[in-house]
Amino acid sequence: MVYRRESYYPNEIWQADHTPLDILVLNEKGKPERPWLTIILDDYSRAVAGYFLSFQAPSAIQTSLVLHQAIWKKSNSDWQICGIPETFYTDHGSDFTSNHLEQVAID
Repeated sequence: MVYRRESYYPNEIWQADHTPLDILVLNEKGKPERPWLTIILDDYSRAVAGYFLSFQAPSAIQTSLVLHQAIWKKSNSDWQICGIPETFYTDHGSDFTSNHLEQVAID
């Protein structure tokens, strides 16, 4: 049996994950490197609520910055997704289960 999550309105479920992008970009030293993308998506609209690009592997600090960006109202009026989701769905990676991210979520 497969459990499928479905959302019926915005901010009901947000999903977060990391992935190395399939593109090479020159890093600060001029060397080609694959950047990491951390992203939070609204499950209902599939809109990007927050994102972070970095050459460093994902960490709790970066994930916290993305969550902060996702929650707060954006300065660009065309980017309207914000707020506090009812459910924040992630895998159980160490950055998602860290004490730091728990404190950010509580704050």
